[in-house]
Parts: sequence; C-alpha cells; structure tokens
Amino acid sequence: MNLVEYPDAELMMFTLADQLASDLGTQLRTHDRASLSVPGGTTPGPVFDVLSGVGLDWDRVTVFPNDERWVPETSERSNGRLLKQRLLTGKAAAATFLPLYAEAERPEDAIDALAEAIEPHLPISVLLLGMGADMHTASLFPRCGPSGRGAGARRAGPFADAGRRRGGAARDAVGAGVAGRDGDPCPDHRGGETRGT
Repeated sequence: MNLVEYPDAELMMFTLADQLASDLGTQLRTHDRASLSVPGGTTPGPVFDVLSGVGLDWDRVTVFPNDERWVPETSERSNGRLLKQRLLTGKAAAATFLPLYAEAERPEDAIDALAEAIEPHLPISVLLLGMGADMHTASLFPRCGPSGRGAGARRAGPFADAGRRRGGAARDAVGAGVAGRDGDPCPDHRGGETRGT
C-alpha cells in the first residue's frame, strides 16, 4: 500500500481524477470498452466535476454506481441522480449509464434484470470506492450479514464476484449494492427505512 498525503482536498481530488482518467485511457487503448464503477454521496463530487471534462472516448465507457439507495432518480438521495448531475456531463455525457435501481417496490424484484444489464461490463475496468463516516464501503456495512443482520457476512461487496462471470455473481453483486439510510449499520434496501433488530 502506498499512503499519499495531500496538502489540501482540492489537490487530492485533481490527482484522483487524473489517475482515474489515466486508468480509463489505458483500458481504452487495449480494449474496445471500459467500465467505471463509482460511489455516490457528495464526497466524490469534485472528482466527478474534473473527470467529466477529460477528453476520453466516453462513448466507449459504461458508468455505474457501486452502491445505491432503493429510491428513484427523482429523489435527492439517489446516487444515480448525483452521477448524472456531476459526472455524466460535459465530455463524459457520451458515456453509457447503467443504474443500480429499477422501478420495483423491492430490490429483490429487480435484481435479476439489473444483474443481466451489468454482466457484460464485468470485470470492472476502473473502480473507485468511497468510505462513509460509519465505515461502510460500497454498501458493505460492518457487522451485517447477507440479510442485513449478523456477523460473519461472506459478501465482500456490490461487485465482489466481478471477476467470476458465471452463476449468480452479478445478481449477488447488485443485491449487495443497494442501501438504506446513511449511518444505519444494517440498512433496509428501500431507501431509508430501518429494519428492527
């Protein structure tokens, strides 16, 4: 691991955007397409602002969130909405966006279709993860099992099995990538309601 300290957040955001652009460029030079999976929330917004203006073959890039709340893009809590406002503008507007939300009351009702849409874009070419104040990363919540409760969870992330392109990997990935209220250690996947313990 290489720990890099920056004098300020602005330089860090510019450097990160430059690294992401470089990684995408490398992928596009050696492959027909690239996939970019990014977190939501407000923290990566400045990175997205810079990255959206970079000259890449964005029409060959597919962008999708690595976590999402089960709310429509009309909700201010939607990470898809944030990505469309901050990343998929300017030059990056030519990229293809794959949402991690579909019109369904429960995530379980849409997981198969979402997984099918993402499957051709795996393994992920470039992945940016964020960490919430509650220490969750990409909807990986400490001390929560696959059902949202209990220790010993085996899921490693929304795209944990991204390199394995068979079986239910994409479905499991999408199922792990939806989340509830910020700060809830074991969120309900319906956009903010907390399950009882």
